[in-house]
Amino acid sequence: MRDANAEVGARVLELAGREYLLRGRGYVKELADLEQSVVAVGAGGTPVRLGDVANVRFGPEIRRGAADWNGSGEAVGGIVVMRIGSNALQVIRALEAEIATLRLPDGVRLIPTYDRSELILGSVDTLTKTLIQQAVIVTIICLVFLFHARSALVVMIVLPLAVLLSFIAIRYLGLSSNIMSLGGIAIAIGELADAAIVLIENAHVRLAAAPPGADRKRVIVDACKEVGRPIFFSLLLITVSFLPIFTLTGQAGRLFMPLAYTKTFAMFAAAMLSITLAPPLMVLLLRGRFRTEATNPVSRILRAVYRPIAVLVVRFRIVVVAAAAILMITMVLTLLVLPAAYPMWRRHQVRVAATVSLPHDAAAVSEGAA
Repeated sequence: MRDANAEVGARVLELAGREYLLRGRGYVKELADLEQSVVAVGAGGTPVRLGDVANVRFGPEIRRGAADWNGSGEAVGGIVVMRIGSNALQVIRALEAEIATLRLPDGVRLIPTYDRSELILGSVDTLTKTLIQQAVIVTIICLVFLFHARSALVVMIVLPLAVLLSFIAIRYLGLSSNIMSLGGIAIAIGELADAAIVLIENAHVRLAAAPPGADRKRVIVDACKEVGRPIFFSLLLITVSFLPIFTLTGQAGRLFMPLAYTKTFAMFAAAMLSITLAPPLMVLLLRGRFRTEATNPVSRILRAVYRPIAVLVVRFRIVVVAAAAILMITMVLTLLVLPAAYPMWRRHQVRVAATVSLPHDAAAVSEGAA
């Protein structure tokens, strides 16, 4: 077969003072050419062709792997490749609509093994739940410690606005909303609410201590001036602390850059809202009766419980510090051992690739072998 699929040179042919190179092309172009290939010469010089001694046909490609479906047997797998910059959720929805129009043969099913829409919708749902939980927690804090329901509205207005402003910045920078960017907002939510809570609590203290007939707006403005600058710069410091992430390159940079962007934008938006929007909202909403710590029953109970504990801790401070150090060392050692003791298992199916050799006595000649 190798000799029948070759090119042979025939030196040169001289005509009219010129030399022409001669060569014979004997390449196989179709299956019939293989059948005419001479494999031996019989008695009397009779050629024995490949078609005389074997059935020549196209065989399958060499098997290089196998896909298994949940251990129930082999299956045929496929991967949908999305263009760079496309919306993953829109692509998945369009793919599902296209699959719904297919008419598959009997016994053939299309089963998704990995659907990114579950991850996308789950991330959005997690962020939504986190915002709701934060709003509920802030409301409970304002009711329990301040005995003032309208104070929670300040945080409930500032918090979603800070998240919205971060998404606006992401949109105009051409960044996508993925699990890491949403994770950055989820991390920053607690810090976003802290600024407004500190402003409200300080205003409550000043209003409770103000004499009767005092100018309520003046007291709130003075309270905001007192803690506004420290809050603003503390949020900026937290924002600046994430700037080194922007220097990451390669895989680490692509992974953590969206998280750093969203957290930075959210913190900056919260810092701006704490000195612009929060004070007017406090002037509008902080009305009615305000309790001091001495008249607040929750504060009195907590102070009564905390005071003896604080005295005991200060008295035995060496023992407390030593116990904390031992606990920290124990936790570090535990974290070092846990990855080896409890390996992480993937939730989705595992595809194992393996090389499969064909039998030596296969009565087929593949096109690649030709």
